[in-house]
Amino acid sequence: MFREYASYPLTLAAALCRFGLDKERETLSVHVVGADDKDWEAFVGSPGLLMGLPFPKATSLTLIGPELSLHEGLSVAHPGTDDVAFRITAVSSTWHEFADKAAYVAPDLVIGFHPGINDLTYPWRDTLHALGRTDVPFVFTSFLESDHEKDLELVSMLGFGVRFKEPAPFLSPVLGMGFTDNEMSKRCVIQKNAFWFGGVGPVNKQAAMELLLGKLDSYQVSK
Repeated sequence: MFREYASYPLTLAAALCRFGLDKERETLSVHVVGADDKDWEAFVGSPGLLMGLPFPKATSLTLIGPELSLHEGLSVAHPGTDDVAFRITAVSSTWHEFADKAAYVAPDLVIGFHPGINDLTYPWRDTLHALGRTDVPFVFTSFLESDHEKDLELVSMLGFGVRFKEPAPFLSPVLGMGFTDNEMSKRCVIQKNAFWFGGVGPVNKQAAMELLLGKLDSYQVSK
């Protein structure tokens, strides 16, 4: 279990380094979008690893996703060492609904582990719309290179600024079985967090949001 899920906190730490968020900060807020039970298990079950990584003294990790209903409202604190406190909280909601609440405070980073944003059966349009209105850096990982390319095609079409796109540095060493497409018609071998890309919202936010709202319903990624 540890070998399988260690790639999650390691990938998060690498993402912080990419955006310079590991530099002498007192606090850090990260939102995990499209989160599910596996994301929860990966972070709650890795206190030793979390404390050994270069996170700021007070780190808040909020996991947000409609599939977290069994964990809704749960909050776990890892006291750690050297006054480091790592708090993990679960919210059963889509990110755009969460971001629309009065108490919402923008995070320092948004990250999604295999969110499959090209699969529009999940309400990614509204989440991408909300993310595009901010300057919050984001990182998305994928199981497969084909999913990675489809996700990149979508965010590039919407004008998001992609700063890096490549095989991820901390893919899981554990092999699993998955599907090559959203229709689940072909099985294949997958690895968690095998590919990733990251960036920031569109430079021309108004144009990108008009494109998002007007054309995403008819968007079709290449097969």
